[in-house]
Amino acid sequence: MLTRTKYDQLLAQLSEAAVWLSEKAQIKTAGTRFDLVYSNVQEIVKRYNAGKIEALIEEKGNEELWLSLTECDAFIRIHSVLKNVESAKLPRQTLKDVVGGPLLPRDETPNSAQSRNKLFELELAARFHEAGIHITGFDDIQLYLDGYHIGVQCKRPYSQKNVRENLRSAKNQIRKRHSVIKQGMIAFAIDKLYETDRNILVVNTQSEIPLHANRHTNHFIENHREEWRNILNTSIIAVLVCMKYIYHIKDINLLATGFETVIYDRGISSHDSALLRQIQSKFAQIYGSRIVRP
Repeated sequence: MLTRTKYDQLLAQLSEAAVWLSEKAQIKTAGTRFDLVYSNVQEIVKRYNAGKIEALIEEKGNEELWLSLTECDAFIRIHSVLKNVESAKLPRQTLKDVVGGPLLPRDETPNSAQSRNKLFELELAARFHEAGIHITGFDDIQLYLDGYHIGVQCKRPYSQKNVRENLRSAKNQIRKRHSVIKQGMIAFAIDKLYETDRNILVVNTQSEIPLHANRHTNHFIENHREEWRNILNTSIIAVLVCMKYIYHIKDINLLATGFETVIYDRGISSHDSALLRQIQSKFAQIYGSRIVRP
């Protein structure tokens, strides 16, 4: 399990995010998913400190508590990238969407899934920020690197059936913004497709994690590689495959979250490939990350 210090730190950081949401972003969180996450994390800290965490697990179930901790991590990351953004430039509608929706992914419907779709968008922006890549906008994500403006269209497919629909939508959005954004990427979150947002990856040692995590990302890429190779718009330089997961390492009894990225480089130009290598290198310093090519 995570240490007591870690739980306390998470709660302190989430409390800062809650104050910021209310006072600066002016987002009402009462009765929202954020409110439920905040309440659960407070209870986790209280029970853990009292040595009564097992009783809480009996009351609420592992799934709700694990998801509260992973959502807590996401909200903290989002706060870290947005807390210094000018008030007038905050993506308030996206933030309103993000705090709502059901806590458990299995309770999502195509309509209520919009909340976590937007969560992926802002959390990925936060991860770019953590990797040292400058964020210039939140429509979806706009990056600035090496003198170039890069637009990232974020998609979180609800099922395997709508992956193509998501791809088509992302291509259209990038095409419409071509006058502003010369390089574009499409980012897919695949945790809902492979249910890594609700099932724990159990391994004996940390070294086993990449093998298991890569199994899902490789499967998704192989299923869609041909479609990505045949995209006609050459301003779309890459597809980014992202997967968040919960894992338990048995030999050290650690429960935590992981994040993997695979960049599918379409091989449009040597300069674009160099740009993608920079992004992958920055990600790799913090998260699992690799590049694949046609």
